[in-house]
Amino acid sequence: MLSFNIPVAPGENPEAVARTQILWKAHVKQVHLQRPILFTVTRITDSFNTLAKVMGLPQDPEPRQYYRVDARTNDCPGDKSVGA
Repeated sequence: MLSFNIPVAPGENPEAVARTQILWKAHVKQVHLQRPILFTVTRITDSFNTLAKVMGLPQDPEPRQYYRVDARTNDCPGDKSVGA
């Protein structure tokens, strides 16, 4: 499983941003994505804001939304993903 968080600017399509990031991260991490490429995008902005408030971090000046992306990977020799 390839999982990561992405920031998305207002007006941007989170699925388009996620697809670009999936392809880039899979290439960099040298993991093999299942075909067809299926992924889930989950909004986590509220969790991020709560965590920042608890940690005493300043409010993000840009009104970005945050999403968690999960994409399935294949078990392949040399696959560097953990828990694929």
